[in-house]
This record gives sequence, structure tokens and C-alpha cells, in this order.
Amino acid sequence: MAISLRKGNTSSKKQLPSRFQQCTYIILFGTTVLLLAQGYSSTLTYHDFFQTKETQGERNIEITVPNSTYFCPIQDLKIGSWVNITYDLPPYTPMRGEVQQKTCSDFKQNSTFKTWIWEPEAIHSKGCSFKSFEEELYCRLMKNKTVAIIGAHYVPNNQLLGHLNNNLFPQLNDWQAMCELEHKDCLLIWRTTVPGHPNCAQFTRPSDSVEEMEHIIATEDSIPWTGFHWNETKIQNELVLKAFQIQKTAANLSYEVMDAYHVNILRPDMHASKNDCLHTCLPKDNTYSWLLNHMLHVKFT
Repeated sequence: MAISLRKGNTSSKKQLPSRFQQCTYIILFGTTVLLLAQGYSSTLTYHDFFQTKETQGERNIEITVPNSTYFCPIQDLKIGSWVNITYDLPPYTPMRGEVQQKTCSDFKQNSTFKTWIWEPEAIHSKGCSFKSFEEELYCRLMKNKTVAIIGAHYVPNNQLLGHLNNNLFPQLNDWQAMCELEHKDCLLIWRTTVPGHPNCAQFTRPSDSVEEMEHIIATEDSIPWTGFHWNETKIQNELVLKAFQIQKTAANLSYEVMDAYHVNILRPDMHASKNDCLHTCLPKDNTYSWLLNHMLHVKFT
């Protein structure tokens, strides 16, 4: 894949990350999404591999990214689509020994890397930018700052809300009060929960319909998917966000929402194996890293 930046006669191509960048990506960001720079227009060219019932083929697609320094609002990141892309090499090599998020079975360290990237619809409708990772800028950006990212797995509703109100919210309010006393920027992010996908091995590409995925998940009564409560994830997300809103009004709790639900529910094809339809695999799933990087720039630049 080549990304060209044009400003006058200036031109450069996307290079592989350095060893330091690769290590940083493993922890923080994975692969960059779009290459945007102030005052530049950037053109992203890639191959889109697609399959129909009759044929399987390849086509070239070109996306022109708007020349914008306006970051897409955080609440607009959840609406978009997955775009197919091919890199000359993988953006990084996953660390071995992962317990939950396994290395993708088709990963090859020194081979072309086919994957999908999330593209918010607001890039086109609002002309805003989805911020890519820049190593030096990130280090400057995070000086004297603390970020807390919190999410939840399924537990019964009353148990979850009881833990939030009796344990988590008091601790978060104390933490933010301490940040204010120490003159430190502290960002609280709640990541919504994403359900698994029953019989995930049947999927070979992302979906373009949240409603379709919700319908499939709502019928998770087939063995071995019984009892995972994936069909209750949407309702629990709504309950938690309502509880956060109450805390914001009552106790001035400051937070942002990383809406992982609407993004990764569209990825039934990205799971670790046919026997694990909940966890995803690396380096294909860097979704939360992309969203986090953008959110940091929205809040701190």
C-alpha cells in the first residue's frame, strides 16, 4: 500500500514502523487508519478483495480524504463502515503468549497483510479527519496525563448497577477530585461491551448491518452458545450509559464513551477461532487503539 502526501512538489510514501513504533503499536495503537496532516491532502490507494456467489476477484479503489484539521466528534465515530486494505507487510508482530486475544491464524510475519480498517461516515458527511498515530506527538500529548479505560463483561443487571453505584462511581469521583488537586488532566473512558457472534466460522468478511448482527445474536440458543447472554449486551450498554449520565448530573462526573458495540458488532469474521466466537485476534483487531488515539487528540489538542 502506498499513501502519497502532496503539498506543492512534496511527496512521500508510507514506510513500515520502526522497532520502537512496532512496540508502541502493540501496547497502544496497532495500525494507523488514515494518514492525515495539516495543510495536506492525502490519497489512499488499496485493493478491495470481494467475493460473491458466482465469482471471486479483486478491484482497485481510491479514497480521497478531505483536507481537514477538524477532528471528527467522538460521538460520530460509531457510524461508519469497514474498508478492505492490503499492506505490503503487517503493521507489527503480536507479542506471543496472549491469553485471550490470540494471533490471527492466517498471520505471516513477512508476507502481505490483508485486513479491514474502520472508516467513520463523518469523514465524508462532515469533512472531518480521523486522527492517525504519530509517535512523537503521542509522547508530548500524554505528558502529565492519566487515562482510565473501563468496560464490563456480562453480569446480571442488578449486580452490575449495584457495583457501579456502590463501588465504581465513588472511586471515579475521588480519582477525578485528586486529578484536579494535582492539576493533572485525567480522562475517563467507558468502553461499551461487544457481544460474540454465534457460529462465527461461517463469516468471512465484515457485516454492513448492525440490525442483521443483532438478529443473529438474538437467536443464540444453539449449542454451544447457550448461556452467554450476548443478546442482552445492547440493553446492558443502555443501562450503564444511563447510570453514567445520572452521575454526570448528580456528581459532575466527567467521561467519554468509546462506542465499541456499534463498531465491532460488525466484525463476526474477526474472532480468534471457530471455538472462540467472543475474543478477536491480532494484528487484525486494533479497533480500540484507533478509537483511543483519536479521542486523545480530540480531548487534549
